Amino acid sequence: MQKKKHYRKVIIIFYACVLLLLICFAALQYKTTRVDPIELIQSKSLTEDYEAPLVLTLTASKEWSEGGSRRGMQYDATIYNKTHYAMKDWEVNITLPEDSYLSDSWSMSADVIDNHMTVRCVDYNETMLVSQPTTFGFILIGHDLGNIGNITIEATPIYKITDYPSFWVLCAFACGLIVFAIVFIAIEQHTKAYEKQLADDRELISQCLKTFVNFIDAKDNYTKGHSSRVAYYSRALAIKLGLSDKEIDKIYYTALLHDVGKVGIPDSILGKKGPLTPDEKAVIETHTTNGKEFLKDFTAIPGVLDGILYHHERYDGKGYPTGLSGESIPLVARIICVADSYDAMSSERCYRSRLSMEKIRSELVDNSGTQFDPKIAAIMLELLNSESFYTTMLEYTK
Repeated sequence: MQKKKHYRKVIIIFYACVLLLLICFAALQYKTTRVDPIELIQSKSLTEDYEAPLVLTLTASKEWSEGGSRRGMQYDATIYNKTHYAMKDWEVNITLPEDSYLSDSWSMSADVIDNHMTVRCVDYNETMLVSQPTTFGFILIGHDLGNIGNITIEATPIYKITDYPSFWVLCAFACGLIVFAIVFIAIEQHTKAYEKQLADDRELISQCLKTFVNFIDAKDNYTKGHSSRVAYYSRALAIKLGLSDKEIDKIYYTALLHDVGKVGIPDSILGKKGPLTPDEKAVIETHTTNGKEFLKDFTAIPGVLDGILYHHERYDGKGYPTGLSGESIPLVARIICVADSYDAMSSERCYRSRLSMEKIRSELVDNSGTQFDPKIAAIMLELLNSESFYTTMLEYTK
């Protein structure tokens, strides 16, 4: 469950990062379409070498008389784009000499109001490239044609998304997400394969242990399936206690083996229908110490001996074999104690019939804090109120 929550959290964070990345790219792309134009004011006397983003040189290339004091003059203009990006929608505003007018022009469109001329691009030179100067020209007719005023140049940069440093930062972030996704998928595939192998191993261990405990339970027809049921109840209790998957598996396997010591108990005592004598009762009680002795070299399941040796200890200290009490009794043994007692009360035995559910509940309540750990007994009562508990138990232990 914890792993699934962690997996979902990682997926949510990943998709949130992807969404944020897409929003950032979209915002950056939008920014490239919302660029303010560059506007520069310069004198007509500037040369190409002037350090500015845009430089316009204006040269009077021809001059002639138009009769009387009127003269004509041809001006050739060149715009140098000294930025790192192309320009569009360029416009040049020129203050013309007094009493002059525009006679002709080329490579431009012009609007003249009073003595102010606005020059705009035409179709074929609409874009100012970085490596290619943009040229246009015009002819003025007037008296004092050399007195052209200041010039204003305006153009809008054509930015590409790659012109922004933040684009490359976002690309690096995107690459990081891709690498993370590849690594995450690879790890997930490996983890799933490992978990499948682990599940297969657990199933193999479970089947081997069940086969082994079936030999134990077969000594007494009345206790057939007892170990499997106790293991199921113990597992259910461990889950409700919020233990880790590893602890739950350990408790389940330990519960399967809790009665292994009964292998050494004579069948005449195990199957006796009447009350046991004190000596016979003492022999029965040796199954805890016998079980510990049988499995003393079994280290595959840590703590397994605690469950086998102490599952008949009582919470009030009046159990066997050592008289431990309270929480000094290992948790696995306290869990198995409740699960074992419940199965004993709910099963047919050679010396009595199964108890009613009402009587079982009463026994769990009455012995809470004496025979049973109160917390575990309360959880057992809670499980008994769950219909799914019985349905799953029948499927799990058949």
